[in-house]
Amino acid sequence: MIPSDTHLQIGSLLFEGLDQIDLTGPFEILSRMPNSTYHLFGRTAEPVRDMRGLRLTPDAVYTEAPQHMVYAPEPPFDSGMPETAPASVLENARKSAKAITDMRELTARRVARRLGVAVPHPVAAAL
Repeated sequence: MIPSDTHLQIGSLLFEGLDQIDLTGPFEILSRMPNSTYHLFGRTAEPVRDMRGLRLTPDAVYTEAPQHMVYAPEPPFDSGMPETAPASVLENARKSAKAITDMRELTARRVARRLGVAVPHPVAAAL
């Protein structure tokens, strides 16, 4: 749960050719979160067009994106390949995924311990 005194900065990444439903669907939910502000971020401040021609204008460039939550509609950026995504966006996604994975593992181990279930320790990666 997020403390009530924390104001969330949430945003989506815009790119040419995105399917607007992948943007506006999550927007409808995420923009209604209490004590939050929702922004649209682009590679540049220039408008982009979705796959059907709808013009969408970013509020700011992605380098100004907050760290709380940034949503990237599929596929990410022009070709849908990580190789075309900005390095800073990929690095933030990797950090977020690792933090979520680590938290889920800790929670699962805590629940298993309370239930008396033995959970093996993760195997170290081979060199």
